[in-house]
Amino acid sequence: MADIIVLSGQAHSGKTTTMRRLFERLRNLQDVVVRFEDINPAEDFIAIIEINGRRIGLISHGDYLEVFTDQFNEISRHNVDVLICASRSKNRDNSVYNFLFENLPQGNRVVLCLSTFPTNNLDMMSNNISQAILSYLNEMYF
Repeated sequence: MADIIVLSGQAHSGKTTTMRRLFERLRNLQDVVVRFEDINPAEDFIAIIEINGRRIGLISHGDYLEVFTDQFNEISRHNVDVLICASRSKNRDNSVYNFLFENLPQGNRVVLCLSTFPTNNLDMMSNNISQAILSYLNEMYF
């Protein structure tokens, strides 16, 4: 694994909604192959897709480090080029945020961190953030 894009925010700020919207947008691009997905409509998910030979992993679960590291290790076994993941924004010991910014395994790097926030217009925020990530991916990887 190499590059990590973090979607950070407090609880109930739209991280999973934004991750789902991004996954659907990626899935609808041309030449996309879904390599793996474990999606429960009411909960967080993990997925791996391939676009033009580039593998992208997605982890929407960013609340509990134990669950996240299991999913991170699963994604790592698939040699993804990019991981897009959610993380609560609190930086404390044994948090996903701390893992990503303080204890990330060697060979990985955070290249982009975007924040969600509580809003009355979740659709607009999640659309804007997912579009920003898509634009970044297009410019850097495709």
